[in-house]
Amino acid sequence: MPATWILVGASRGIGLEFTRQLLARGDQVIAAVRNEKTANELWKLAASQTRPASCLIEQCDVTKEASIDEFADRIGAWVKQGLRIDNIVLNAGVLKYPNRATEVSFADFALHLHTNTIGPIVCARKLLDLVPDRPPAKVIFISSDSGSTAAFREHEDGFGAYAASKAALNQMLRHMAAELKRKKGGSSSSSSSSSSWADVCVLALHPGEVQTDMANIDLDWEVEGIISPEESVRGLLQVIASKSKADSGTFWSIRAQVKLLNSKAAAAVDKLADYEDEVRYLRLQVQQQQKSSLTADEEAQRQLREQAEASLHASQSELEELTSQLFGEANEMVAHERQERAKLELRVKMLEERDRRKVESLDRLEARVKRVERVRALVGQ
Repeated sequence: MPATWILVGASRGIGLEFTRQLLARGDQVIAAVRNEKTANELWKLAASQTRPASCLIEQCDVTKEASIDEFADRIGAWVKQGLRIDNIVLNAGVLKYPNRATEVSFADFALHLHTNTIGPIVCARKLLDLVPDRPPAKVIFISSDSGSTAAFREHEDGFGAYAASKAALNQMLRHMAAELKRKKGGSSSSSSSSSSWADVCVLALHPGEVQTDMANIDLDWEVEGIISPEESVRGLLQVIASKSKADSGTFWSIRAQVKLLNSKAAAAVDKLADYEDEVRYLRLQVQQQQKSSLTADEEAQRQLREQAEASLHASQSELEELTSQLFGEANEMVAHERQERAKLELRVKMLEERDRRKVESLDRLEARVKRVERVRALVGQ
């Protein structure tokens, strides 16, 4: 059954791609943007849909409380008419670079906090208040590993206010998750299709280093592992689908998921090796037992061998599946690396051509200088 998503911050970049992929799989999207007049790509996407009301565009500026209230009121009116909110994604954000702690102004710091922390949290809270009897399954906040306190990114010069706002967001959503677990209400006890507040899964997701307008800034360090919005959202949707209420209040990133997949593959290989050792041991025992006349022992060994071979087959199937996923990830990384290398080679050629032109210009200037010196010598004579 198609799900209904509320997506705040949908006019471009990750938000626009979220809307595109959700619509492509048949879901309904209520896409909220700060300025409806400038969301041209979103309007084109909505106009291309063949399903009625599959993409509804609303205005919501998370830096203004009145705008959040008006947005919540409009959604509330639809809820009263039967709208079911299945998932909420808070993607609105800002990065005004640089925003160093030793230089940031009051206004710039406040801008990051209002846009990246206060606005999304308050907006989510007001949307949750609309559906006390049928809370959404998941509330997703697009965060950043820049806000990690456990893995401080010291090299990110100029990200002070941005990182602080994301760290505050991560802490607030953890409290939101804990408070929802303690909150009484919902109607899961009266209907199997309904859910309680404790069933809501609140997540913070790092989308990776994504090529978007917000990230289009000149930095003093090299950003590793840049991916497209398509790749990012595809991974984010996979992470969202894999999480449940047991994961509420946690932080996840695409890179972490790839590492987890690698660790699972390594564990599967180790398990396969253990099974193979066990099978060899059991086969040896069977061979030894075949030399005896103890039929009961032979039957027991045969059963053990069959169990071991069944475990080996299951482990091999798991390994093949994980290997397929890893090769898929590797192919995407190789394709991206080739694109980046092509860009680099093109830039090198451009720089070499620029240097060649400069050398030619320098040669011409030196020739002119020599002519002038000869003329001066003639005039002096």
